[in-house]
Amino acid sequence: MGFLWLMIWFPFYDVPSGRSGSRSRSSTTSTATGGRPRPAARRLAAPRAWLPSDLGFIVAKFLTDPVWWFFLIWLPAYFLQTRGLDIKKSWIHLVTIYVIVTVLSIAGGWLTGAFQNRGWTVTRARKTGMFLFALCVLPILLVTRAGDWSAVLLIGLAGAAHQAWSANLFTTTSDVFPKKDVGTVTGLAAWRARSAAFSSRG
Repeated sequence: MGFLWLMIWFPFYDVPSGRSGSRSRSSTTSTATGGRPRPAARRLAAPRAWLPSDLGFIVAKFLTDPVWWFFLIWLPAYFLQTRGLDIKKSWIHLVTIYVIVTVLSIAGGWLTGAFQNRGWTVTRARKTGMFLFALCVLPILLVTRAGDWSAVLLIGLAGAAHQAWSANLFTTTSDVFPKKDVGTVTGLAAWRARSAAFSSRG
């Protein structure tokens, strides 16, 4: 499916720097050393050459993505082992959780955008929003004492908060890195995050 999507995507892909009258963001982005930015593909291939901004995004993805994959893989077993609900009975709980996550996670972009509309800087808006979303995960600690549907609400809230936090984390790449580096940084961080998630299953 991925290769099929690539076949459809390539003919329509338009390199921003190739457009007439366009100005690449990367050409105006300076590095801490004041020199020409080192290509992300080469820099990120050598961990010793990582910049603090590279490391911050990669570590954040590495530490938080496994939590989301854990929720996705663990939920059916959780309802079966702790509440005696097999998939034929717990499917409605699972669907409800995913609906809650889908709807509430949209707040991730809306809230930080609202902060920026009030005159906040991008950095302040993102950090404040991500801090609030992180706090919204904490009620999950009460899930072992909650009833079935209360647990659904708590898990849904935690999942939505995580996704809202993650959405803002993804956006920080376009805030910090030149356009030509965004895909490379995001891809490498996602790869390391997936590796951590699969390792945690063991």
